[in-house]
Amino acid sequence: MLFRSQNNFRFDIDFSVFQIDSTEGIVEFYYSFAQKDMEVKSGHINGQLSLIITNKIKNKVIVNKTYRFKSSVDSLGSSADQVGLLRYMLKEGKYTCTAIAKDLNKQKQIKTIKFDVEIKKYNPDKLDISGIEVSSFIKQESNNKNRSEEHTSELQ
Repeated sequence: MLFRSQNNFRFDIDFSVFQIDSTEGIVEFYYSFAQKDMEVKSGHINGQLSLIITNKIKNKVIVNKTYRFKSSVDSLGSSADQVGLLRYMLKEGKYTCTAIAKDLNKQKQIKTIKFDVEIKKYNPDKLDISGIEVSSFIKQESNNKNRSEEHTSELQ
């Protein structure tokens, strides 16, 4: 499931859940900042990602972390995205995740994406297969006639 913001500052986040045992799972969050949409100052881009995970039943914040990065931008104009992985172990339950991405060189460049994650009770008699798909590019499409799609996003 891919969550994409809808204006010029492109930030994407996705996740996968891996069961550990009958009461816990690991949630991996995969995120991407589009470097070409970020402002360069003194040869660097500066970004920040805040992740807030709230237990929906208890209405309690479980995770509230902020991560920053600074990356040199080469003079050739490379547009490599800034990508990363965050991993958390969570107990069985339903959670609301809020990801807040910022371009620290341009304070008005802020994206907030909210989505739900569920850690289900592990069933040793049931086989689950990961929904991870590897791609080099994700293209948002308005129609559903693409070669390969996941939630109206074409994977290439």
